[in-house]
Amino acid sequence: KEDGLTPQGLDSAKFVGSKLKKFKEPLRLGASEFYRAQKTVIGIAMGRGQDTTVTDTISALNDDWYMIDRQLVNQAEQKEGGWEATSLYAYTGAYSGEDADINAYYNLEERSVELIELLLDKYKDEPDKFIMLSSHDKLMVPFVAYCSGRRIQHVKERGNHWWINYL
Repeated sequence: KEDGLTPQGLDSAKFVGSKLKKFKEPLRLGASEFYRAQKTVIGIAMGRGQDTTVTDTISALNDDWYMIDRQLVNQAEQKEGGWEATSLYAYTGAYSGEDADINAYYNLEERSVELIELLLDKYKDEPDKFIMLSSHDKLMVPFVAYCSGRRIQHVKERGNHWWINYL
């Protein structure tokens, strides 16, 4: 949780922020409990030339949101590889449910809806027009898979499958 961004990562975040200058309203900044996620939104704010205060630290945005048990996820990752286990879960349902050989992850649909409801509830009374939240691939891969109906499948190839890894 203490690792930060590389200088290149901070430059990339600032670049993203510079592309968001056309939106005049300040972004409300939030991130997981991980320092690198917080530094990402800070870099985006710097690139926009706005206040860099991270107002929200949201534990649900941590990389373990979809995990039932980190040790079981580690077993799946040893079998498949690091991000591959998360992608298999997100895109095929592997490692989830009673029939899985390793039941390491929550039901994708139920857990995704829970996250959406949590965030909608958190920001329902906020006057801010734009909210920028930063998280991790182990949350983003399943979340994007759910939100896209598993249609966004590009970046890293494994066999004949293409899955997002980083967004």
